[in-house]
Amino acid sequence: MEIDFYLKKIPDSSQFDFGLAEQYLDEQEKSRAEKFKSTPAKIRFMYARQILKQALHQRTGSPIADLGLRYSENGKPFLKADINTYFSISHCDTHVAVAIGEHNLGIDIEPLQRRGQPWKRAEGFLNPEVGRYVSGVDDEEQQKNRFARLWCATEALVKYKDSSIFTEKNNLNVLYHLTEERELGEDTNRIEIQTAIIDAEGLAAAFCSVLGFKIRYC
Repeated sequence: MEIDFYLKKIPDSSQFDFGLAEQYLDEQEKSRAEKFKSTPAKIRFMYARQILKQALHQRTGSPIADLGLRYSENGKPFLKADINTYFSISHCDTHVAVAIGEHNLGIDIEPLQRRGQPWKRAEGFLNPEVGRYVSGVDDEEQQKNRFARLWCATEALVKYKDSSIFTEKNNLNVLYHLTEERELGEDTNRIEIQTAIIDAEGLAAAFCSVLGFKIRYC
């Protein structure tokens, strides 16, 4: 199984084409966009859906008008149409990420540099076992990268399971294994989590889906 991964830098307000992005929104999304009081937040919302629907159109061939979204009680988005395609969205202040595949999946991106240096208090943010792993190295750069990878892994698992961060952060102490390319793996229910550091963008990323998937960077 291959997951298509799109990572785009978010334009600032002087460069963002609001008119173009609006063409990718349905009426419900347009109404939601108008309610944002923060311009950067509005741009993140609109740009994420623009990138998502461009990618879905390219993968499925479906018209943009047929790519409306519905949401679970926890806020996980799905396609309204009966198309055998799954996707996940993530964004931070600077980037939007979209992943698309043929099986259920979840993704997350996070900046490596974060206010408050949470990697120094990892046990409070993550579960104690994973927190101890983060603090188990003396080098602060390694601590920062470990924390970012594992926090992303938690969020990706939440999105995969359509769950909550409060539930899943306590479940990451099962069967994780560590390599340079695959920081955290989970065999339960035949799923796995892959993580990466994207140095050029200053980001960590995580992908959760069925066991054995591969990432295709688009």
